[in-house]
Amino acid sequence: MQVPHLIDYNGHKLIIKRTIKEHKLKPGFDIQLLKEWTRTDTVLKKNGVYYCCETIQEAIIISEE
Repeated sequence: MQVPHLIDYNGHKLIIKRTIKEHKLKPGFDIQLLKEWTRTDTVLKKNGVYYCCETIQEAIIISEE
């Protein structure tokens, strides 16, 4: 079982679902399309690498026992 990579960004935890090197994409590609293709909600870029991430939502307490 692979352990997912987690990062902190603006006070939120993100799961890195996929990384893509910038030079592998066509210039002017659509970020929204990349989000849909990777099924992620956030795309970050650092040092020529795009990080396609999913935000970990806060837990909601349904009922206390």
